[in-house]
Amino acid sequence: MTVLLPYPKPANIWTGEELKALNVHVERIDPLKFFGVLSLPDCDISANILSENTSPSQGKVGLSREERLFFEYLQDAHTGKVAMIDDFAAFLLHMLGFDDAPGRVIHTRVPFSITMCDFRVDATSNISLWSRFDSDLDCILVVQCEDKAGGGTTPAADARLIATAIAAFDQSNIRRTAAGQPCYDKRTIFGVVMKGTSPYFYRVPVCRELVLSLAGGYRPSHVTVVKACAAASGDLDRYAQEGMMSLLDRKCALQCFQALKASLAPL
Repeated sequence: MTVLLPYPKPANIWTGEELKALNVHVERIDPLKFFGVLSLPDCDISANILSENTSPSQGKVGLSREERLFFEYLQDAHTGKVAMIDDFAAFLLHMLGFDDAPGRVIHTRVPFSITMCDFRVDATSNISLWSRFDSDLDCILVVQCEDKAGGGTTPAADARLIATAIAAFDQSNIRRTAAGQPCYDKRTIFGVVMKGTSPYFYRVPVCRELVLSLAGGYRPSHVTVVKACAAASGDLDRYAQEGMMSLLDRKCALQCFQALKASLAPL
């Protein structure tokens, strides 16, 4: 076995080096391949949200409360301040009905932790979606909010999101063990990195071998391939800078959120 790292690190200071050491590879694909669809779903969103470049609230009457809040949160998140990006991401999930299904609930700043090199380290998620079945509560989606520095998503942002997904898997197994239920051997945890108003989507396969390797500080024997995609309609540089301030990218991003919601549909 190859020693992974000489010391444990909380998730918020992970970099691409941790992913290399853990034998994790991020493969970037287009949204259709990521969601396994021939076309993105129709966007059941108000015409104002899809057609207004910026908030029409100062010059247009008749906006619904949801429409007004969308533009307010969007403009605040575009400043790049992480706390405001948190608020925008949570609002989007509520607006798009991620918590409509029975047992689904959205939480902010739920404390996660993970064992790394024999020490428990923090891996708290900015936003998380939970599914309750009977008395069992599992995290099925993690959202990592990042400032806009450096443009689009980075290896460090990838690493922080993936660390949180691993922690979500581990925390589910800890709860299941305490409840006398069998642990998961493997699961796919979905994730979103919000860089300002630009969402990037992830599908993170997590297994017990990966968790045990991280805990012991050793390189896993198998490669973990994480799929990722940008919700951009075309120009990735524009998307990184403008995100959902751009009308074209806003529609594509909202369609991707709709496709993500369908991927998380209760069995």
